Amino acid sequence: KNETQKGESVLMEFNHKTSSGFFTPLNRLDEVMVWTAAICLYIVAKDYSKAYKYLNKLLAIELIQNIQHIYTKILIIQLIVHYESGKQELLEYSVRSLYRSLYKKNKLYKSEATLLKFIRNKLPIITNKKKMRELFGQLAYQLKNIHKNPYEKVAMGEFDLIVWLESKAQNKEFGELLKSTY
Repeated sequence: KNETQKGESVLMEFNHKTSSGFFTPLNRLDEVMVWTAAICLYIVAKDYSKAYKYLNKLLAIELIQNIQHIYTKILIIQLIVHYESGKQELLEYSVRSLYRSLYKKNKLYKSEATLLKFIRNKLPIITNKKKMRELFGQLAYQLKNIHKNPYEKVAMGEFDLIVWLESKAQNKEFGELLKSTY
């Protein structure tokens, strides 16, 4: 909780300084990094309404839609927020939309296809929590193996997808597992 408060304090200071004109980010990519970190902070804190607020800020930046790997990273994080906040309909729609977009652009890497296939095909039909944890663990293992190929590794930046999956598999808090991992 204390780390979340510290993170929010830094974020509020950044917001205040940029909105007051005191300072401007070096470029839009700096802003993208800060907003992405904010989303991750709120995922750890389980404050999904604030995570959505920063997702919307990010998705409103036209520049990122032209930088495919950043845009894809943000959309994958959005899937995580949909899942965590229990917005199943948004999750299903977003998975289909992201899959189609990446497939049409010939930018669908094996790691992304594996994750999207899991969310689309396995996640909706599993009701047993033990089986769900087992499948999250299997997906984390699959992605670790896929990521051994440097061309397949999804650059998730501030968000560690593997640790998030492992937190689901081990039924542990994401934030606690992040702390013990790093």
